[in-house]
This record gives sequence, C-alpha cells and structure tokens, in this order.
Amino acid sequence: LAWRPRASFRAIARLLHGTTGLKKVMKNLSVIPKGLAMAWVIRQLKPDHVHAHWASTPASAALIAASITGTPWSFTAHRWDIKEGNCLPLKIESASFVRAISTKGTCQLQNVAKPEHRNKIRCIHMGCCVDIINTGTGQTRCKDQNPRPLPAVIACPANLISVKGHSVLIDACRILISRGLSFRCIMLGQGPLRDELGRMSRELGTDGVVEWWGQIPHNALLELYHDQDVSIVVLPSIVTPDGDEEGIPVSLIEAMSAGIPVVSTMTGGISELLRGNAGVLVPEKDSEALANAIFLLLSNSELYDEISRMGQSRVQDEYAIRKVVADISGAFGSR
Repeated sequence: LAWRPRASFRAIARLLHGTTGLKKVMKNLSVIPKGLAMAWVIRQLKPDHVHAHWASTPASAALIAASITGTPWSFTAHRWDIKEGNCLPLKIESASFVRAISTKGTCQLQNVAKPEHRNKIRCIHMGCCVDIINTGTGQTRCKDQNPRPLPAVIACPANLISVKGHSVLIDACRILISRGLSFRCIMLGQGPLRDELGRMSRELGTDGVVEWWGQIPHNALLELYHDQDVSIVVLPSIVTPDGDEEGIPVSLIEAMSAGIPVVSTMTGGISELLRGNAGVLVPEKDSEALANAIFLLLSNSELYDEISRMGQSRVQDEYAIRKVVADISGAFGSR
C-alpha cells in the first residue's frame, strides 16, 4: 500500500465494484492481502507474465497484483468457478487471455464476456503425463504381455462426493451381480459420503464385490493402470441439484492414456473427451444403462480393444502434457 497506494486502492475498488453477492464480496475481501503480497513479490521477481489457476479467488488476487504492477496476466477456468461467476466479466476484460479446459467452459465464459473480449478465451485441455503411465521407452505395454485380470476389476477413481455419482455405480453393481458377472469394483477415493455409500452397498447386497480402498497415492494409481490390474474405469458423474457438474476429468484421461477403456456419463465436458468411441457414454443417473455398458464392454473383446485403442489415441493426440504445455506457452507468447 505504501509503495503504490493509488494503484492499490484503485485495483481493490475495481474488483469489489465488479463483485455481486455478499458471499463473493467476502471471499474477495479475504484475498486482498494476498493480492497485495503477490504484487510485492512480482515487484521483486519482475516476471513477464502471471497466470492464476481457477477463475475464483486465485484470479481475484492475481487481478489485484497485476493491476498494481502493470504485469500482463491470465487465468485458467474449470467448471464450478465458472458457475460461481466471481467478477468474471472484469477478469476477462483485464486478462490478456483466458484458458478454459473444455469447449463447454469456453462457451460459458464467452456468454458472460463482453463481445469485444470473447476472442481472449481459448480452449486448452488439461494434460496427462503419458510417459509416466507408459514404459520407460515411451511405448505402451502390450495387453498380450499382461492380460486383463480375472475376475474383472472395475475402478472408480473419484472422491466420494455427490457429483461423482457413486450411488449409481453401486446400483449398477447390484444389476451386474444379478446377471452373474464375476467382478470386483474398487472405489478409489474418500469423502463425506463414505458412510452413506457403505450403507447403501450393504443394503443392496453389493458389499461382497464393492471394495473401499480410500484415497491411494497417485503413483500407486498409475501403477495399477500401467500393470493392467484394472479392467475398466467407470466415472458415473451426475449434475447435482445445485447445478454442479464435471469438467473434463483427469481421472478418465489417465486411464485412457494407459489403454484402459472408460465408461462415463453425458455430463459436463465428458462427451467432448469420449466422442468418437474413445469411451462409452451413458445417460446420467441411469444404473440400468450403466450396467448394460459395463456388461457389454467386459463381454465383447472386440469392442473392448476398439475402445481401448480409440481412447489411448485421443489422449495422445489431444491431451498429452507436451501438447498442452506448447499450447499454453504459445498463449503466453501471443499476449
């Protein structure tokens, strides 16, 4: 404040003037000290550009810091932070560019931006480190060298929260048991719905096949994929009553990179990722459709191999970390 008092108060006033709703005003007030501290660090380091991840309060702090120092800045927006709408028109106007991680997110941001600022918004996907999942030579391990596990292993790598739709998968497991399918379903995550979902599993008689592993280290998850210890990955995402939905889940991208076929729902940006047989899409909250898709995928080896190939190709072509880094670097260079 002592260094540039006018610029500091002008930046803070500009942010608060563009903020609507008491909750968002309080959130932005809480990060004003961070924005000022960030400006001081920028003064010392003199970076060429500042990029904030999330369009919510991280972008609020970055806007303050960039405005005080005159440093070009940008931000990445995902899904809930777009829905929150924390001063988005002003942030888009102030930023040199805005990154959305999906086409749907791009359209949502363009809808709130002024017409003259819509060309700032670019779709640059989340990236996946495919070389970590692949072997040291960069070549994916051939399935003939490590056949699929028996019984089949269905993995759901997701925190136990409403938007992930675990209850639909548990009910689908009930249906698959009634059809005589031999399988295990491992839930790889933790969260506030753990007890509720556990009770549901016991009531539906699926506790013999549903296993609650909790949150495992990321490297351990990638090893499961690399070693082909998982048959398919299922993410039964839903749109919650509050309107929360997925962006493009990295959990699916990582599985596809390893050649693990994935099944998910037509919500958020998932359809964009799985288009063209890169995965299997089913309607949300439809346990019967989900069970049918899982059963078909596990019982049809030709379909299984096709989805595996298409999914892996999609990730390598569009979501490999090297491509994503190149796209973001290009955006920095063209500001």
